[in-house]
Amino acid sequence: MTVLPMIGMLFDYMDDLCNFYKDFGQHNGFSVKRRSISKDSSGMYKYLVFTCGRSEKFYGHSKNSFCHLAFSKNECKARIVGLLSADGKWEITQFNNNHNHKLSPSQSRYFKCNRETNPCVKRQLEINDIARIRPNKSHNTCVIGVGGHENLPFLERDTRNLISKVRSMRLGEGDAVAADPYSRAVYKEFGDVVTFDTTYLTNK
Repeated sequence: MTVLPMIGMLFDYMDDLCNFYKDFGQHNGFSVKRRSISKDSSGMYKYLVFTCGRSEKFYGHSKNSFCHLAFSKNECKARIVGLLSADGKWEITQFNNNHNHKLSPSQSRYFKCNRETNPCVKRQLEINDIARIRPNKSHNTCVIGVGGHENLPFLERDTRNLISKVRSMRLGEGDAVAADPYSRAVYKEFGDVVTFDTTYLTNK
């Protein structure tokens, strides 16, 4: 059970406050987005506002009344405001938990703000791609490693998007070692000839 945010609650760091509200949103079924953040003249963060992910106003151009995009933004007023106090702690100064839409705790893991890929996993996905392991196979390896889809903080489309982005970066490097982008990437990574045993764990 998550703790309900309350005005006057203190946090040692700004990230602690941000993560607290993000966890609260994930548990209760709404997405969270950073609305605004400001600094003082010295460049130190002093003020922040996090809102429900559906806080913006929707401007529709489609005449289709059943278009789901019309329901993704509806000016929800739920928000939390934090201020850096005189003693250097972050204090909740405003909290509104009144949402004008249905909450979906069971769907929280699909919200973009809750889908994260840590650097170690990103690196392994990149190496798998260099080894020409298909994105769906690479993603399934991650699923098995954490014991199920419900325990993985990102989706297969996130894996595919990451791999696509990494491939574009490799192609843009212009390394003239070899014409094949995979070969260029392997050479840059290892500086030598590398072969991969694609029958690994498939034969007795």
